[in-house]
Parts: sequence; structure tokens; C-alpha cells
Amino acid sequence: MSRETTLVSRFFVRPRAKRFLAIRAHPQKRRKWLDKLSHSPGLDSRYVRWLSKDADVLKHLRRHGAPDECFVISASPELDGAVMDVETALARVMALGYGAVIACIPDRLAYYYGELGERHALLCIDGTSGRNTPV
Repeated sequence: MSRETTLVSRFFVRPRAKRFLAIRAHPQKRRKWLDKLSHSPGLDSRYVRWLSKDADVLKHLRRHGAPDECFVISASPELDGAVMDVETALARVMALGYGAVIACIPDRLAYYYGELGERHALLCIDGTSGRNTPV
């Protein structure tokens, strides 16, 4: 399973995930789905830990085991599908301001960034129990 498939299947509610998996290869339909990342992403609330505006995102990600490399799904064509260093990804996502999800460990740890940072969250699943881990 690809990183993208794993990430979407794990952290998005089933209807939104199924829709993405059905249309991801169609550029126009994919774009429409990605645009929803900005305001109504359809995240599975069981794994969402909303962060304060001033949260040190990199610190939270590292505390939960984020490796150096990550994968990005974004409404920004420049970032969508990119694989890069997690620090660079965070900086670029925040600078561009589009909705995005940065997958650190696609089946366990990711970061959601809403348009212009209006909301952002740690997406985390405890590796042993499948439950949320506290932020």
C-alpha cells in the first residue's frame, strides 16, 4: 500500500477516504478533494489532537517519533506528493498557507494544517493500542 493510501485510509473518515481512493488518479477530481483540506478535511476525530496557535509542531512530532523524512498531501500543487525533510515540509506548508497533511509515519503519525493555519492538529495513533495519544 502506498504512503498516500495508508495515510488517507487511517486518518480520514471512511466516506472521505473511499472517495479519495476512488478518484486520486483523476487530476481534476483529486484537486477538488484536496481543496477540502483547507476547511473541511474529514479527519477521523478519534485521532485528532488540536494544537494551540503557538504550539511547537516539530517538537510534538519528534516526541511522537517522527523521522526526518515525510510525505505531503496538499492543496498546493507545488507540495502535493512531495517527499522531503519534515522541518522543510512544515516551513513550506506554513509559508504557502494551503491546507495540507504531512505524513511522518503514514499509519501512525501525521500533522494537519488548515488554510493559513486557521486550525492545525497532530494526528496520532498509539502504536500498541490504536488509541489517541495525548499531546
